[in-house]
Amino acid sequence: MEDEASWVGLGWTLNPGAINREVRGFPDDFKDEVITKKYNMKNDVTIGVNTGVDIEVFGLKSFKVGKGFFWNNKKGYGTQNSIGIGSSIAQINASYNSQSGLDFGVSLGMPQSDKKNQLLLNASTNINSRQGMKAVNFGMSMKAQIAKIGSGDLQGSVQHELGGFTYFPTNPMPMNNNSFTFHGRVGLEFKGLHPAINLDGYIVSQGLALREQSQKAFGYLYNYEG
Repeated sequence: MEDEASWVGLGWTLNPGAINREVRGFPDDFKDEVITKKYNMKNDVTIGVNTGVDIEVFGLKSFKVGKGFFWNNKKGYGTQNSIGIGSSIAQINASYNSQSGLDFGVSLGMPQSDKKNQLLLNASTNINSRQGMKAVNFGMSMKAQIAKIGSGDLQGSVQHELGGFTYFPTNPMPMNNNSFTFHGRVGLEFKGLHPAINLDGYIVSQGLALREQSQKAFGYLYNYEG
């Protein structure tokens, strides 16, 4: 007589459990749904100047040393140091940025020639102390003489980006990007040596083109209609 009935009756129990749904981007069953996105972001502006010295030895090898200063309206001031050595076959570059870390890059390639028929191959990679190996690039360029009437060129490249994010549908906001650069160079020639001083300046800004945007969205089940 003292027994109490549960929510489904006396002597009965029912545990329906739960259904969980994980959504990345838009739901799969979205069809012609209007999505309005509002975004407010401060413009990102970077102003910097780089100075450097490079020396070319008999047109084969070059040594480069550089120093740079920059200011970002969100991250503040920073410095960048760079050094590099290279030839017509291989190049090695290293740079340290106080905000993004150390970058080390290597590129290999076949030297140019004046032959009518030539096949040029090149490969390069870049490693960052904070992000690891970022990308591997392979390139090919072929030039061939076509009978006696002319020549033809064929170029191609393959890039493999490492550590990238998987794709999922989003509604990105349009951005405005502006870049202004200045490059100055003064050089000398002295018995096979070609020393030069470089001065570079740049201003880069990025900001929102629109602060509100409405678009129709389609999930994976109806992406053919979008």
